[in-house]
Amino acid sequence: MSENDAKAKLSNAGLSVTVKTNKTTDKGSDGKVLEQTVSAGTTVNKGSSITIIVGSYEEPKKDTITVASVTGLSQDSAINKLSGLNVNVITQETDDKSLDGKVISQSLQAGAKVDQNTSITIKVGKYKAPEKPDDNSDDEKNLNNKK
Repeated sequence: MSENDAKAKLSNAGLSVTVKTNKTTDKGSDGKVLEQTVSAGTTVNKGSSITIIVGSYEEPKKDTITVASVTGLSQDSAINKLSGLNVNVITQETDDKSLDGKVISQSLQAGAKVDQNTSITIKVGKYKAPEKPDDNSDDEKNLNNKK
C-alpha cells in the first residue's frame, strides 16, 4: 500500500499517523508501507497513534576499486590483479624481446579509485624481430663503390 493510501485510511478511521522512512535498494518498495507498529485487525482507541515505516529508495552504492600498477607484469598476472574491472587487451609490436607478453602500459593510472566493472585497457608487448637488411642493400652498395 502506498504511503498516501495508508495515511488516508488510518486518518479516516480516526487514528493519528506518524511516518518514518527506511532506506531500501528495492525500487518497488519506494513510497510503499513496509511495516506498521500495530498489526492489521488489532482493535485500538480512536485517536491512537500508528507509526508506518515507508520505503525510501536509494541507489545501491557501487564498490570502488583502487587500480593496481600492472606495467611489466605478464598478461595473465595483470588480468588477475585487475579483478573487478573489465580488462581489454591490446597487443603492440615491440623489438624488445624482454617486453614480449608483458604489459607495456595501462589506460587507468595506478592508485586511481574507480567503480567496480570500470573498463581498463592494457597494452601487451608482442615481440617481432627487427628486419635484417639485405646483403645487397643500397648502403652496402654505396660502401662497396667508394672502395
